Amino acid sequence: MQYRLKRTIGAIVILMAVAGPAHTEPRATPKSQPDQRTLVLPYIAVGGAPEGWHFLTVLSLENSHRLANSGTIEFFTGDGRPLHVQLNDSAGLAARSEWRVSGKDSTLLVVSHPGGSFEDGWLRIRLAGKASIKVIVLVQCYNGEHLFAEAGTVGDP
Repeated sequence: MQYRLKRTIGAIVILMAVAGPAHTEPRATPKSQPDQRTLVLPYIAVGGAPEGWHFLTVLSLENSHRLANSGTIEFFTGDGRPLHVQLNDSAGLAARSEWRVSGKDSTLLVVSHPGGSFEDGWLRIRLAGKASIKVIVLVQCYNGEHLFAEAGTVGDP
Protein backbone atom coordinates (compact mmCIF):
# COMPACT_ATOMS: atom_id res chain seq x y z
CA MET A 1 0.00 0.00 0.00
CA GLN A 2 1.33 3.44 -0.96
CA TYR A 3 0.30 6.82 0.37
CA ARG A 4 -0.04 9.71 -2.05
CA LEU A 5 -1.20 13.28 -1.78
CA LYS A 6 -4.29 13.49 -3.99
CA ARG A 7 -5.84 16.92 -3.42
CA THR A 8 -5.77 19.90 -1.10
CA ILE A 9 -9.27 21.00 -0.09
CA GLY A 10 -9.16 24.41 1.58
CA ALA A 11 -6.55 24.14 4.31
CA ILE A 12 -7.02 20.40 4.76
CA VAL A 13 -4.50 18.12 3.11
CA ILE A 14 -5.91 14.67 2.39
CA LEU A 15 -3.78 11.57 1.94
CA MET A 16 -5.27 8.55 0.25
CA ALA A 17 -4.00 5.04 0.65
CA VAL A 18 -3.99 3.34 -2.72
CA ALA A 19 -2.68 0.09 -4.05
CA GLY A 20 -0.69 -0.02 -7.26
CA PRO A 21 1.87 2.18 -8.97
CA ALA A 22 2.03 5.82 -7.94
CA HIS A 23 1.24 8.47 -10.52
CA THR A 24 -0.27 11.88 -9.98
CA GLU A 25 -2.00 12.53 -13.29
CA PRO A 26 -3.49 10.44 -16.05
CA ARG A 27 -0.98 9.23 -18.57
CA ALA A 28 -3.30 9.45 -21.57
CA THR A 29 -5.51 12.52 -21.12
CA PRO A 30 -5.49 15.12 -23.87
CA LYS A 31 -2.87 17.83 -23.40
CA SER A 32 -5.34 20.59 -24.18
CA GLN A 33 -9.09 20.64 -24.12
CA PRO A 34 -10.66 21.39 -27.53
CA ASP A 35 -13.34 23.76 -26.22
CA GLN A 36 -15.12 24.89 -23.09
CA ARG A 37 -17.71 22.13 -23.49
CA THR A 38 -15.26 19.36 -22.60
CA LEU A 39 -14.01 18.71 -19.07
CA VAL A 40 -11.31 16.17 -18.22
CA LEU A 41 -11.01 15.17 -14.57
CA PRO A 42 -7.76 13.38 -13.81
CA TYR A 43 -8.54 10.70 -11.26
CA ILE A 44 -11.20 8.16 -10.39
CA ALA A 45 -10.88 4.93 -8.43
CA VAL A 46 -13.34 2.04 -8.25
CA GLY A 47 -13.44 -1.61 -7.25
CA GLY A 48 -11.72 -3.80 -4.74
CA ALA A 49 -13.09 -6.40 -2.35
CA PRO A 50 -16.50 -5.22 -0.99
CA GLU A 51 -15.85 -6.90 2.36
CA GLY A 52 -12.35 -5.36 2.53
CA TRP A 53 -10.59 -2.37 0.97
CA HIS A 54 -12.50 -0.88 -1.97
CA PHE A 55 -13.16 2.41 -3.75
CA LEU A 56 -16.19 4.33 -5.02
CA THR A 57 -16.16 7.54 -7.01
CA VAL A 58 -19.10 9.91 -6.52
CA LEU A 59 -19.90 12.59 -9.12
CA SER A 60 -22.21 15.53 -8.57
CA LEU A 61 -23.35 17.34 -11.71
CA GLU A 62 -24.80 20.76 -10.85
CA ASN A 63 -26.69 22.92 -13.36
CA SER A 64 -27.05 26.55 -12.27
CA HIS A 65 -28.86 27.60 -15.45
CA ARG A 66 -32.64 27.63 -15.85
CA LEU A 67 -32.62 25.32 -18.89
CA ALA A 68 -31.76 21.61 -18.78
CA ASN A 69 -28.22 20.53 -19.64
CA SER A 70 -27.07 17.18 -21.02
CA GLY A 71 -24.08 15.41 -22.48
CA THR A 72 -21.92 12.34 -22.25
CA ILE A 73 -19.49 10.99 -19.67
CA GLU A 74 -16.66 8.65 -20.62
CA PHE A 75 -14.35 6.66 -18.35
CA PHE A 76 -10.78 5.65 -19.24
CA THR A 77 -7.95 3.65 -17.70
CA GLY A 78 -4.68 5.45 -16.99
CA ASP A 79 -3.34 4.42 -20.40
CA GLY A 80 -6.42 5.66 -22.28
CA ARG A 81 -8.38 2.43 -22.81
CA PRO A 82 -12.15 2.50 -22.08
CA LEU A 83 -12.86 1.70 -18.41
CA HIS A 84 -16.17 -0.12 -18.03
CA VAL A 85 -17.85 0.94 -14.79
CA GLN A 86 -21.21 0.60 -13.08
CA LEU A 87 -23.29 3.78 -12.58
CA ASN A 88 -25.79 3.97 -9.70
CA ASP A 89 -25.93 0.17 -9.28
CA SER A 90 -27.10 -0.39 -12.87
CA ALA A 91 -27.22 -3.94 -14.14
CA GLY A 92 -24.52 -3.50 -16.77
CA LEU A 93 -21.08 -2.01 -17.19
CA ALA A 94 -20.33 0.81 -19.63
CA ALA A 95 -17.39 3.08 -20.47
CA ARG A 96 -19.72 5.77 -21.86
CA SER A 97 -23.05 7.06 -20.64
CA GLU A 98 -25.42 9.92 -21.34
CA TRP A 99 -26.57 12.29 -18.60
CA ARG A 100 -29.18 15.03 -18.22
CA VAL A 101 -29.69 17.59 -15.45
CA SER A 102 -32.83 19.73 -15.29
CA GLY A 103 -32.54 23.49 -14.93
CA LYS A 104 -31.48 24.73 -11.47
CA ASP A 105 -30.98 21.12 -10.35
CA SER A 106 -28.26 18.54 -9.74
CA THR A 107 -27.78 14.82 -10.06
CA LEU A 108 -25.55 12.36 -8.23
CA LEU A 109 -23.74 9.49 -9.97
CA VAL A 110 -22.10 6.72 -7.93
CA VAL A 111 -19.39 5.00 -9.96
CA SER A 112 -18.40 1.49 -8.91
CA HIS A 113 -16.91 -1.69 -10.33
CA PRO A 114 -18.11 -5.16 -9.31
CA GLY A 115 -15.66 -7.90 -8.56
CA GLY A 116 -12.52 -7.83 -6.49
CA SER A 117 -10.15 -5.90 -8.76
CA PHE A 118 -9.11 -2.30 -8.16
CA GLU A 119 -9.42 0.03 -11.18
CA ASP A 120 -8.24 3.61 -11.51
CA GLY A 121 -8.38 6.07 -14.37
CA TRP A 122 -9.87 9.38 -15.46
CA LEU A 123 -13.08 10.72 -16.96
CA ARG A 124 -14.18 13.09 -19.67
CA ILE A 125 -17.48 14.99 -19.63
CA ARG A 126 -18.82 16.55 -22.80
CA LEU A 127 -21.67 19.04 -22.80
CA ALA A 128 -24.29 18.98 -25.56
CA GLY A 129 -25.04 22.71 -25.23
CA LYS A 130 -23.07 25.87 -24.55
CA ALA A 131 -24.08 26.32 -20.89
CA SER A 132 -21.52 25.22 -18.30
CA ILE A 133 -22.05 22.69 -15.54
CA LYS A 134 -20.26 22.29 -12.22
CA VAL A 135 -18.82 18.84 -11.53
CA ILE A 136 -17.66 17.65 -8.12
CA VAL A 137 -15.68 14.40 -7.97
CA LEU A 138 -15.24 12.61 -4.66
CA VAL A 139 -13.11 9.44 -4.46
CA GLN A 140 -13.96 7.39 -1.38
CA CYS A 141 -11.91 4.56 0.14
CA TYR A 142 -13.72 2.02 2.33
CA ASN A 143 -12.67 -0.85 4.56
CA GLY A 144 -15.79 -2.99 4.46
CA GLU A 145 -18.68 -0.65 5.24
CA HIS A 146 -16.48 1.92 7.00
CA LEU A 147 -15.33 5.05 5.16
CA PHE A 148 -11.56 5.29 5.61
CA ALA A 149 -10.62 8.32 3.46
CA GLU A 150 -11.97 10.58 0.75
CA ALA A 151 -10.58 13.23 -1.56
CA GLY A 152 -12.35 15.51 -3.99
CA THR A 153 -12.01 18.14 -6.64
CA VAL A 154 -14.29 20.57 -8.45
CA GLY A 155 -14.33 21.04 -12.21
CA ASP A 156 -16.15 23.73 -14.15
CA PRO A 157 -15.74 23.78 -17.96
